[in-house]
Amino acid sequence: MHFSSYCRSILRLILLFKYKSGIQKPIAVSPVRREDIKVASETDDTHEDTDLSTRLSSSLSKGDLEKSQLEEHPTEKVFKGKRYGRTVRTLKSAPPLNQRTWKLPNDNIEISKLKVSSEPTVLGKRRIIGESIHIIRPLIHLSSTFCFGMNSWTPWLMSLGLDLSSLHFIGETDDLNTEEKSEVRRRTTMLLLYLLRSPFFDKYSKIKILQSLKGFSKRFPASSLILNPLMEYLPIWQKIYFYNWAV
Repeated sequence: MHFSSYCRSILRLILLFKYKSGIQKPIAVSPVRREDIKVASETDDTHEDTDLSTRLSSSLSKGDLEKSQLEEHPTEKVFKGKRYGRTVRTLKSAPPLNQRTWKLPNDNIEISKLKVSSEPTVLGKRRIIGESIHIIRPLIHLSSTFCFGMNSWTPWLMSLGLDLSSLHFIGETDDLNTEEKSEVRRRTTMLLLYLLRSPFFDKYSKIKILQSLKGFSKRFPASSLILNPLMEYLPIWQKIYFYNWAV
C-alpha cells in the first residue's frame, strides 16, 4: 500500500506539471466485461485443434450471427416499470462507473456520447501549488506516521492542515469545468472524515457515536437488531476504511 501510494503520487505530479492535467479526480477501475471473456474462452476451447482459416471463418460467421440478432432485437436503453410506470436505465446501457449520472440516456444518441469530455482548466500558480499539496499529502502523512507513530496527533494534524491549505490555494471554482468543480466539492466534503480517523476517533468520536447508538437502541428496542452489530463492527470498519494516506 505504501509503495503504491508513492508511485501514484509521483505519476500524478508528472500529469500535473508535464501534461497539464488540471485538478485530477480519482479514476474508477474499468468494469470487467465478463461476457467477452466467456465468449473468448469458449471459442478457444472449441477450436483448440483447428487451423487458422477455420478459426477465422467460424469467428466471422459468429460475428455475423450476433450482428443480425442485434439488428432484430436492439438493446433497449431504458425500462418502464409496469406497476408504477417509472422509467429507469437498463444495466446493459449503463456507461462506465466514473461516467455515470442520474440522467436517462437519450435514444437519439449513443451511450458512448453521453459524456462529453471537457478540457482540463489551465491552472495558475496558486492552484498548481494547491493541487501539488493535495497530491503529496499522502506521502507526507506516511512519512510522519513512520516517524511519530500511528497514535500520534502529528500526522493527523499535518494531513488536515495540508488539505485545508490545498483548498485555500485552489480558491473559487467558478471558472473550473464541471468535473473539477465536483472534485473540489468532494474534497471539501471529505474533510468530515477526519472526525472518523485516528487518533481523533479514538479519543472523541468513538465514545460519542457509541453512546448515541446505545441510547437509541434502548429507546427503540427493535433497532438493537441492527445497532448492536453496528457497534461491534464500527471500530473494525474505522481501521479498514478511514485511513489518511488515500488521495
